[in-house]
Amino acid sequence: MRTSLAPYLNEFVLCRGWISFWEELTEQSTRRVVVSQTTIKKADIHRLYKDQEVISTEHHLNLFIKHDDLLNYETLFQLNETINFTGVIEKYTRGDGTQDYGVYANQQSTLPYEIEKLVKGFDDAIKSFDDFEKSLDYIENHAYPKSIELLTRMRDIDESKNMLPTFHKTFTQYVKELAEVFQSIPENINDYRNIVNSRDYRRGKYKVKKNTKGKIKTYQ
Repeated sequence: MRTSLAPYLNEFVLCRGWISFWEELTEQSTRRVVVSQTTIKKADIHRLYKDQEVISTEHHLNLFIKHDDLLNYETLFQLNETINFTGVIEKYTRGDGTQDYGVYANQQSTLPYEIEKLVKGFDDAIKSFDDFEKSLDYIENHAYPKSIELLTRMRDIDESKNMLPTFHKTFTQYVKELAEVFQSIPENINDYRNIVNSRDYRRGKYKVKKNTKGKIKTYQ
């Protein structure tokens, strides 16, 4: 019996282990994954997974993943592949009537992935000097509204529940990255508008000067 999990009943936790087996439960549209040597940690959005308090390391856990949620897992489903996942400690009854504790995998948060994708997309846009109109369209119509959406979602995270995966970065680090994108958007929009509205750009005759960081400094 996993008695070490009992004090954390209904709490959100972060877990890491190795895939040792899986099977498709077609009728339930679910994949059952056996995760071996699963280390379960007490979630803390201000600490990386590696620095969080260990609750226990279990010989194995059964992870039931809805097929629609498979893409939210940052892993290749292969034998001995590492898998990170979040969940909630729950009590359940076995087939023989005895009770035990386990981790019920909740829907995995896509916030870390969405933030990383936005940061990379924005960085690519401001470093690309091949198509300024395309870059401007991305910054204005995607990066700007997406940064507001993600900042709002991060603001609304309930710190008491710690429901943010921090396998790679902490809450503070993610917010800092988002804020940097959001704060630099107006200046970049202004730079790119000046370029695409210039006479030389419309004539196909333009040259960009960049500063030491690769950012647009002047256009002529």
